[in-house]
Amino acid sequence: NETGLTIEEYLIFQRDYTQRHIKEEEPHPDTEDITWLLDSELNQQSTDPGRILYACWYPDDSQVSVYSSPPSDRGSNYGARSSAIFQI
Repeated sequence: NETGLTIEEYLIFQRDYTQRHIKEEEPHPDTEDITWLLDSELNQQSTDPGRILYACWYPDDSQVSVYSSPPSDRGSNYGARSSAIFQI
């Protein structure tokens, strides 16, 4: 099963990636890109398309920033990461 990331999964990914790349010039993912958090749709009970969370890294503020937007928003630096679910 593949799904998009939730905000919780994204924060874990962000920390893991940064720890593994800490010695690189840009150790954070999404310094110049934005990741849609497809499994974090707001108001999932609505019949209208809801707002989707997206996240990125702001180096000037040294923090992950999270926003929401309608699914119709797009840009050349927007993308999604898939998440695999394994039963254990």
